[in-house]
Formats: sequence, structure tokens, C-alpha cells
Amino acid sequence: MSVPSPRTPADVLKRISELELETDGHVANQHILSKPVLKGFAAPGGKGKGWQLYSFDLRYPNNVLKPKGLSACGSIKDYVQFASASAEQLWGLTETKLPAALDAVKNGRLFDTQEHVDTIRDCIALHYARSIAAHEMHYRVFVKVLVVQKNDLLSHPDFLAWLYYKRHGLYPAGIQAYEHIVDELFAPSVERAGKGQFLRTSVERFFKSARTRLSSFGLEIAVAKEGEFLIGDTPVLTMRKGYTSIGPLEGIPLGDADYIIMPLGRRHAVGVAKTNGYREVTQQDVEYNNLLQVRAARRRLYFNRKHSVIP
Repeated sequence: MSVPSPRTPADVLKRISELELETDGHVANQHILSKPVLKGFAAPGGKGKGWQLYSFDLRYPNNVLKPKGLSACGSIKDYVQFASASAEQLWGLTETKLPAALDAVKNGRLFDTQEHVDTIRDCIALHYARSIAAHEMHYRVFVKVLVVQKNDLLSHPDFLAWLYYKRHGLYPAGIQAYEHIVDELFAPSVERAGKGQFLRTSVERFFKSARTRLSSFGLEIAVAKEGEFLIGDTPVLTMRKGYTSIGPLEGIPLGDADYIIMPLGRRHAVGVAKTNGYREVTQQDVEYNNLLQVRAARRRLYFNRKHSVIP
């Protein structure tokens, strides 16, 4: 499934046309946190219950916490509304390799196999591109660009008057008529956005560009001597020296980050580094990273037991 990432508006529309031919059924329950990653924060739930973990909803902090199965965690209904089957197939190219790579992380043998190293890099790229933050950023950018382009068109009344007359056989009677013709021009784009078509191509593009950007860096595996990492629904933390902001929604996209960190399990996290290696971290380091996960999360946090950083 090697598909060039759309770069221009024409490329995006071409890719949407290709995806419109998709005949596979829609996948409704879509994980933004991969099950193999979530399993690293879970524990056996007893006879017949499988692996379970706690899910803390930031919107309802007073809810009683009860353990849940992996299928009930880390997913959003219809995260990708359009061409979801091929998106799941794309994510699956990484997710099917994750169990072996994560086992290698836990066993201290990640760097023995280049494929495992590449898989963990792709895991970071995937969870950055498929996060709630990326979803929100896409729509923020779309709305911002839409407003700018509409205002730009409204600053050319002569052109709009000509276009209005050509379409309706009348000259525009006032600002509402000008706004109406501008809305007509952008209606197809708004409809595509509403159907999730632009988001689908954006998530694909974010993933592939993140993979390319990360491919030249090493990985540092943090091993907790004490304490346990937790994971949020925006697990890849992107930060810069001298800034308190975290992630693209606060102005630190992947390409501008000095620090890129993601928890991989209760005892392990991965950071992008100049060289490959393992490093032990203290409980204070673990708790600090957990606080950053809490800050970056949009809705939910996941962990094995009730955690000291949870309000």
C-alpha cells in the first residue's frame, strides 16, 4: 500500500477520488491507541476476563473507576469517517509488527533487530498522526484557511459581481449576495470536510511525513526503576527547549520539537535521540512524564491501577 502523500489541492482531490472507489465496509470502532501498546499498561483480569486496565475520563473526574478490556479502551467511533477500511489496513502494517517489537523493548533487545527499531519509530509516527490532537488540528487549520480564503474573495467585489451575474442572471444587491456566492464556491469543500474526506488524506499524509522525519533519528528507551508510566489519548509528546507548550495544539508540531516522547508500557517509554540506547529513569522522572501525559490528553488516560497523578 505505497501511496504518494498528497501535497497540493489537486493531489488531495485525486487521492479522494481514488478512495471513493473503496468497496470494503466501514470500520466503526477505530483504535487511536494500538491494542499491543495498551496491553503494556494492562494486567490479567482473572479467569475469562483477559487483559484489563483503568480508563480515566477527564470530562467526568468523579466517575467510579472500573477495569475494562482492551477492546473497550483507546478507541473512538468513526474517527476516520471516509475510507476507513484502507486506513485500518495502513495502520495494520505497523500494528501487526508491534507485539514482537514491544517484547524486544521489554527484553532489552530492541536494537538487535533493525526491523523492530523501524517498527517502534513507525509506532511513534502512527500515534502522533492518529491522535485526537491531530484530529482537532486538522479541523482548526481547515476552518482557518477557509476563513482567510473567503475574506480574500470578498475583497474582490468586481469578480464576485461578474460571477454572481453569470450564475444567477442578476447583479448582487449587497454584501449578503456577495457572501452567498462565496459560500456557493466553497460549498463542495465544506461538504468534503463534513464527510471526513480531507481528514482521511491528512491523517495518511501526517503518518507518512512523520515516518520520513523520524527515520534518521535514534531511539532511547527509558526503563523505570520505580513507578509506572501511564498513557493518554494523545500519547506522543512533542516539546521544545525553553517552552512550556506541548504538542501541535499548543504550537509544537513534530517537525519543530526538540523532545519527542511516548510511553510504551508500564515500565518503558521511548524518546527520539541522536543514538540508540537504554537508560534507567527514576520514579521522579516517571511521575513527571505522567504529568505531561495528563496535560496533553484530550479525553482519557489509561493505566493499570489508580495512579497518584490522577485528580
